[in-house]
Amino acid sequence: MARDSAPPPGVPSYGRRDAPGESEFSHGPGLTPKGLERAPVVDGGRYHGLSPRMKVPDELTAVSDLIAERSAGETGDA
Repeated sequence: MARDSAPPPGVPSYGRRDAPGESEFSHGPGLTPKGLERAPVVDGGRYHGLSPRMKVPDELTAVSDLIAERSAGETGDA
């Protein structure tokens, strides 16, 4: 069906959509309406989940350092 053509009989028209990916429920292409990229959710912006910083356990740091040492030894770097 062409973009500007009328819908078949019995199917409601939700209006013209100018960009690919738009739908009758859309504000347009993209995840956030233009101008609201950094707006809070209550103002129409997108939710950005955040989690608290975590301390890396000492054991994990030691293993990471060991792997780095072994990798440097295998390649001749040091």
